[in-house]
Order: sequence, then C-alpha cells, then structure tokens
Amino acid sequence: MAETVPNLEETPYIRNSRLDKRIMDIIESEESPYLWLDKDVKDFFAFDNSRELKHIKVKNYKHMGKIDFPIAQ
Repeated sequence: MAETVPNLEETPYIRNSRLDKRIMDIIESEESPYLWLDKDVKDFFAFDNSRELKHIKVKNYKHMGKIDFPIAQ
C-alpha cells in the first residue's frame, strides 16, 4: 500500500536546470568516484594526515559547484 505524503502540493521544490544537468551528468557518467588507499601502507597510524594526504585520495570525483537554496530562520 502506497504511503501518502501530507501537503505534498504545498511543499516548494526548487528547480535549478543547471544543477539538474550537473546531477544527471554525474549519474550518467561511466566513472564512479572511489577512495584510493596506498597499498604500501600496512599500519593504520602510518597513513599521512598532512594537507597533501599522500596515502589517501578520492578519485574520479566531480564537484557540482555551489548549491544555492533559501534557509528558513
């Protein structure tokens, strides 16, 4: 049985065609982002925790840019 959402028609949906296109580009991309860990590091505490993060990288990540939306106060 489908669950109904109260006041669905009253909920504002923010449409942003540029954002929608960027999201679709990421979804349709053949390359997914993944976390790369240096296989040569055998001890957890030996991982580099400097700004460069030499032993850990996020690969194939595509930044979607700034997302503008109103904030209720």
